[in-house]
Amino acid sequence: MKISIIGISQLTDFVLDNIINHSDEINIYSHMRNFDFENKNLTKKNVSIFTDKNIDDNLKKICETSDVLFFLSDSDPFNVFSYKKCLVYNPSTKSVFQITDRDIYEMYKDKKYPVISPFDLKEDDYLYLIKE
Repeated sequence: MKISIIGISQLTDFVLDNIINHSDEINIYSHMRNFDFENKNLTKKNVSIFTDKNIDDNLKKICETSDVLFFLSDSDPFNVFSYKKCLVYNPSTKSVFQITDRDIYEMYKDKKYPVISPFDLKEDDYLYLIKE
């Protein structure tokens, strides 16, 4: 199973620690380098970290080649837009996105979107994606 994470945020470490043993290949894409995150995960053999200033342009390829996608940037609009864009590119890809604004999070949660947030984080909100 190939898992891709788009964006590095405070939630990325937590999610990565919980999914690390469920995949042989985890690719993490970020607009800019995060040296603390890179150094912490440098020795993990199944994790690759890519700095890609054009994630928007490469999103189609990422969506089409991933079995599971996590949109975890700190930008709510980017996460929602990318999630919806990936549904168009590959409707069968399992994915979840992060929302940091409490009101917007509640709205998406009420509408049964696959959403997670740092202030209401439950492993059940995303682990089902990789255990199916």
